[in-house]
Amino acid sequence: MLKNKIMSEFKEGSVFDGKREDIEVLGKLIKEEIEKHGRPAREVLLDEMDSSQVLVVGENHIDAFGPLRRLILDLLPELKEKGLTTLALEEDSGNQGVVDDFLKGKITASELAERTTFGLYKNMAEDWIKIFNKAKELGLQIKAVDHDQPVYEDDQGSVDHENNRDKGMFDGIKEISGDGKVLMIFGNLHVNTEPELGRNGRDFVYRLGYRAKEQGLPWTFIETVSPVVGVANLQFHRLSEFGISPKQSLIIPTIYNNFFKGSGCNVGGVDYVLFIPEPEVV
Repeated sequence: MLKNKIMSEFKEGSVFDGKREDIEVLGKLIKEEIEKHGRPAREVLLDEMDSSQVLVVGENHIDAFGPLRRLILDLLPELKEKGLTTLALEEDSGNQGVVDDFLKGKITASELAERTTFGLYKNMAEDWIKIFNKAKELGLQIKAVDHDQPVYEDDQGSVDHENNRDKGMFDGIKEISGDGKVLMIFGNLHVNTEPELGRNGRDFVYRLGYRAKEQGLPWTFIETVSPVVGVANLQFHRLSEFGISPKQSLIIPTIYNNFFKGSGCNVGGVDYVLFIPEPEVV
């Protein structure tokens, strides 16, 4: 596994702290993994939709992840052939009425984006408008499953809020998955299958990925990495600096399992990592 290869490069007990020499080692190892095990992303996504009840694809909610959203748009008809019935959104469930108005033809996809969080960035909104329209055209259900309001009277960033938010999303997705296969496009943090230390440095946050794996559910978790944004401690370095510049979206199987422990990043265990090309290449 990539985790073991990385750990073997560092002295026992040392911490990956983002030093340039450490980053170069990590970049080199990720490049090797891509060269040896990289598969076309569309191939893996279709295979996993075929074998999973829920396919969870993580992203960052910024324009740089446009290649991922356009890949999903292109694949929606084939994903439906694999059994996809529902597109689950990281949108407050209180806005399901707005989503339903779109599905009923009462508002346009542009109005849906404007009235939800999908209109935050211009290019991102354009991507989602196309996805909404294609999903409606295919007869897919669209569900808002986020529970972004605190269950308790607490800080939005507290461990209680984060745990209640992910539990609410998990319960909602588990319920709708009983009616068919689900595709989720969520923030990368939520795909974490390992407990992560909360902001208070004491208590743990249990994300969607952890909750699904704990119950042994047939859900697949994919983290997406943009060459522009980078990954973990590579986030301030374009991946092309290390010779990682895929011309098409590629996926490698891996389990991170917090091998960056102590480095201050929140990357956790996932089933696959998806590398997308830089926007200008698409």
